Amino acid sequence: MKNTKILVGFILLNALNSYATTSSSITKNYLTTNNFPTTINLCQTKSDFIEKASVINNHGIVSGSIHSINQNGICNEHAFLWENASKLIEVIPFVKIPDKIVHATTISSISTDNQTVGINFVADNFSEYRMGAYNAIMNPSSALLSENYPQQISESGKFVAGFNFGGQVFIYDTESKHLMLDFKLKNNPLINIQNATLAAVDNKGTAVGTINLSETEVYPLICEYHNQSCEYIKADTKYGACFLSTISTDGREILGHCNSHGHTELVKFDQTSHKIMPIPQTIDLHSPHSITDDKIAIISDLSKHSYLYDAKNGKVYSTLDFAAKLDLPTNIDANKIALSPDGHNVLFDSRDFSTANYAVKIYLTMGVAEFMHKNLTPLN
Repeated sequence: MKNTKILVGFILLNALNSYATTSSSITKNYLTTNNFPTTINLCQTKSDFIEKASVINNHGIVSGSIHSINQNGICNEHAFLWENASKLIEVIPFVKIPDKIVHATTISSISTDNQTVGINFVADNFSEYRMGAYNAIMNPSSALLSENYPQQISESGKFVAGFNFGGQVFIYDTESKHLMLDFKLKNNPLINIQNATLAAVDNKGTAVGTINLSETEVYPLICEYHNQSCEYIKADTKYGACFLSTISTDGREILGHCNSHGHTELVKFDQTSHKIMPIPQTIDLHSPHSITDDKIAIISDLSKHSYLYDAKNGKVYSTLDFAAKLDLPTNIDANKIALSPDGHNVLFDSRDFSTANYAVKIYLTMGVAEFMHKNLTPLN
């Protein structure tokens, strides 16, 4: 899939297809069996069929994983790209690894230029492995195979952040092909960075995550590719473990959560004071998953229900209300939601495959933030 294809006739293609609906401000594209190539159709009738539409980028390109048949007649879980209702899914081939067999790939992140990262599930004659998946559009790369958990690729596609089994964090530059592993800890350069994770990265190469120094010292972690350094941030003593889980593309908004006396508090990193600050809330929200350029975050609670949080005013909105206002089919799961970084594209996956729609992506001309403010009632 070439980048130039994405922009050509987007609205016209949607309007011409029977599985796409367009209004003056909302365009919906439904993923159905009509979008399945033969390799997927041959697996679709099996009882263990898997489809997970999980991420969406600024051009509305969707990625995830889906069962597709291989040359040996076996249905494996492959990564895929999907453009719109008039296009077939494009199945990304497995990376080739000497003496090993890849039998599944899952996707956790997609950039605006259609690069994806996730996990390859690999086996040989002795063991099962998890190895990093990095796909330069439709071309699987071996660059991150030794880094077991790539978590996110930046919106620009330049940086990938994650961690490996040894608790080492990494940031990979997709342009220079340089893998940064040897970070220095600003707080104590003599300490090796171990038992750490990176969850998200911005367009400048700043990544956020967590470091576990001891059983009682679990701190938010911020790493910078260009300075080859990391820093942990000590939070208020009332907190136990603290985690940073998402950062905006410009690096100005960083969110996470801390454990406090048996419950979880939503927090943010205040870059002026260089402190972890609590975010007042009346709903017991748990972990922020992503945040858009206009500061709308997807946050879940302990029951895995999803919410939309406006970091500008602290208001929380229900994704169930959001899906209802968009008039989506009942089999669409409002808790399986993803937003593009620019806040204009929305993705919902299905809760079951008993009806025709496997997923739906929506383009909002006004953006998610404005739509919420005009159409939804905050929960707090």
